[in-house]
Amino acid sequence: LLTDPYDEVSLTRVINVPTRGIGKRTVDDLVTWARSLDLPAYTALQLMASDDEEASAANMNSSPFNPRQRQQLTDFLRLVNGLRDDASTMDLGQIIDEIMVRTGYRQSLLESGDPDVDDRLDNIREFRGMTSDFEGLLATEALQSFLENAALVSEQDAIQEDQQQYLTLITLHQIKGLEFPVVFMTGMEEGV
Repeated sequence: LLTDPYDEVSLTRVINVPTRGIGKRTVDDLVTWARSLDLPAYTALQLMASDDEEASAANMNSSPFNPRQRQQLTDFLRLVNGLRDDASTMDLGQIIDEIMVRTGYRQSLLESGDPDVDDRLDNIREFRGMTSDFEGLLATEALQSFLENAALVSEQDAIQEDQQQYLTLITLHQIKGLEFPVVFMTGMEEGV
């Protein structure tokens, strides 16, 4: 979201992680409302949180959110916007540290009681360690390059679903994080 706040898949994936009282129904209502306005979800959030009285008054009549939901969504928008603003002046390691602190993600993991918490924190440390390869680049350029590298961007990512007239064969590692309506996994054997 720091590089592309209009990425609806990412927005809906992190809007309530860690839990901040924004339930699935609220997220679904946000997406539905944004589509009814023919806007990206991020723009709908901005409209809802607008300080412009005229836009705000018009928005309150059409918004499907009660005051509590509006406050939670506005708080999330402020979090994202604050991180986006600050990311332009930080190096990648600082950005990751700041995300962990401001979102409360690390604290949430520690308090979760999840038996895999140590593994998750190790993964985050390893993820943060990978940022050293991108030192010396401008903050926004470094972040974009790092995310592309970490996501293993391939030519498959650019194929539009409605243009696809064939099967896509890729590994489990490459498919992680991508959205497909149907996925078949073959040759799954335990221990292999």
